[in-house]
Amino acid sequence: MANNIKNLKPLSTEKARKIGAKGGKKSVISRRKKKYIKEQLETLMLLDLTEGKLKDNMRKLGIPEEELTIQNAMCVSLVQQSLNGSIRAFSVIRDTLGQDPKTGDDKERVENIYFLNDIPKKLKELKEKKELDKKE
Repeated sequence: MANNIKNLKPLSTEKARKIGAKGGKKSVISRRKKKYIKEQLETLMLLDLTEGKLKDNMRKLGIPEEELTIQNAMCVSLVQQSLNGSIRAFSVIRDTLGQDPKTGDDKERVENIYFLNDIPKKLKELKEKKELDKKE
């Protein structure tokens, strides 16, 4: 096998340039496709949420009508999954908020857990406050 490497001929400058140009063109096409997909997803995330159980739940949480988008629905769903015990959902939320315990000290880790455990209490307080405001 080692003898075969000695038999290889180096590419001419012109040949290497042609091969490099082909790779560059393919790279541009690939980046454009990825950019297009990203733009489409960003557009879809801003669309209004259709009527349904999730939209009703979001209204109950007090989310304004103009914020009932697919993106917000995904966030609410993620929080609900976390509250139901999904460790993966908890990790996604924590990491998205920039509270990764790998980068912080022990005190910060405890505060992160407290914050996520406090969500149901805060949601209940918010709901009670809104009910009081409606009665007044």
